[in-house]
Amino acid sequence: MSKEEKSREKILMAARKEFLEKGFSGASLRRISKEAGVTTGSLYWHFKNKEELFEFIVGGHYDHIIKLYEEGVNRVFGMTPEEQKLFTGDVGKACMLEMLEYMYQYKTEFKILIDGAAGTRYENMIQQLTEAEIHATQRFIRHMRKLDFEGRRIRPELEHILVSSMFSGMLELISHDIPFETAGECAIGLHDYHNAGWMHLLNIPDKDIQAD
Repeated sequence: MSKEEKSREKILMAARKEFLEKGFSGASLRRISKEAGVTTGSLYWHFKNKEELFEFIVGGHYDHIIKLYEEGVNRVFGMTPEEQKLFTGDVGKACMLEMLEYMYQYKTEFKILIDGAAGTRYENMIQQLTEAEIHATQRFIRHMRKLDFEGRRIRPELEHILVSSMFSGMLELISHDIPFETAGECAIGLHDYHNAGWMHLLNIPDKDIQAD
């Protein structure tokens, strides 16, 4: 590893610590350079500003988790409505566990995203996932109507609360440092709880739902 590469790694290690402790808004490039044992000039040689440094640390992980979610949605809507009725729960559970596993692989970065992203384009991760899930849910409802299932009318306010609480619950596993094995069990329970609730609200009879 070259001298420049070693310097860059020290900066990134120090930046992760700083962003984790102070968040983006409270982080200081001066403290980061001091912690890394490099000059501020060296830091600016690698990263032009705090925004670029933050982006480098969390940006790719944020985009990847959104991609995993979108891939799960695409798997659902690649099915027929009949298959969606039977297997949406299974796909949703697998997607949640895949997202969780990735977040645990990069736990520091996601703790930064969850608790330290205020003031950046990443601060609304839950909101972005919630809006995407609401859109997918509405699409699912339209497909179920093709099968003559008329679900209860769900107020938009309730829909938003239910969906955002699912994502908030999943991210709390990261925030509270729940061990991965326990977190996986909790995620399955969280999914099953929400899936059963949605099927009830959509008025899809239990006999028509494939058990997980």
